[in-house]
Amino acid sequence: MKYRRKETVVGTLKILGIALLLLTLLSFILSRQPWKTIAAMSLGPFSNLYNFGNLLNAAVPMVLGGLGILIALKASLINLGGEGQIYLSALVTTQVGLCLHGWGPLGAVIALLAGGLCGGLMAALSGLLKAIWKTNELITSYLISSCMINLGNYLVTGPLHDPQTNLLSTRQIAASMQLHQILPPSGLSTALIYAVCLTFIVNAYLFKTKGGYELRMVGINEDFARYGGIGSHGRIVWALFLSGFFHGLAGGMLVLGTYHATLREFSSGIGWSSFSVALIASGNPIAVLPASFFFAWIQSGATIAMQQSDVTSDLAQIAQGLVFLLISSTVLLKGRKNTWN
Repeated sequence: MKYRRKETVVGTLKILGIALLLLTLLSFILSRQPWKTIAAMSLGPFSNLYNFGNLLNAAVPMVLGGLGILIALKASLINLGGEGQIYLSALVTTQVGLCLHGWGPLGAVIALLAGGLCGGLMAALSGLLKAIWKTNELITSYLISSCMINLGNYLVTGPLHDPQTNLLSTRQIAASMQLHQILPPSGLSTALIYAVCLTFIVNAYLFKTKGGYELRMVGINEDFARYGGIGSHGRIVWALFLSGFFHGLAGGMLVLGTYHATLREFSSGIGWSSFSVALIASGNPIAVLPASFFFAWIQSGATIAMQQSDVTSDLAQIAQGLVFLLISSTVLLKGRKNTWN
């Protein structure tokens, strides 16, 4: 087991190294000032507290989304609905927060849980369809997510639009419900602390509790788990509910900690980045933290390079796409499939 994990870690480091090398080559191809671009991208996020705070803040939703994907993978399930679950949950969090105006921190907790519940139910529906009719959860979660994104766009730009702003946004929640800021004026909030705590809670749940063991057993061998008295159908629904719940928390944290409202498709891309984070983590919840930091570093670095050089932020998306492509390589990552469980 130790050898297999060592092999996987080495493979992951190879992929990250290749991705960084390709990113450097792209800088030489796409920029007329490649060295300036590389310096801005690699060192810019650490150049001052503002940039560093924004880097950490960008990692928060990917930590929560990555945990959601990882939980589903532990049960050998794939939740491709992260994009819609984050977006619609953020909208639910915002609306519950507006309804509970004046409740302060208690209202924020209720709004956050409501958002998590929204994401959980969206994903659990795919689990229910799989348990009853063996429907592929990969397809259903993606289709449900796509429908919910369109619904969210209609609500944000229509009935729930704030007429006081020119942005395509809902009204803002009360200041008393917003999370405390860390390193202002960056967007970093106490959501980072909650995300780190939840990472260790998920790790303890998966590896130290009976529920986590049963979930992993269903993922390793569903027939064997059923023979051992573990109800696989219930675990499938539960695993996807948890997966969606954490995506919902990611959306809720974006509202309470950073944007304080829901903007049209403001969370676009986080779901896919979270998927890459979970793949890099290789089934280890604690590894979600450095993996999220890596992706946030790429995003923040590309944004700063765009401001200080002549490249666009699309460079970050290209880098993430390369990592996503390479991370599925069975040549570079021997034994990855087994490490998920």
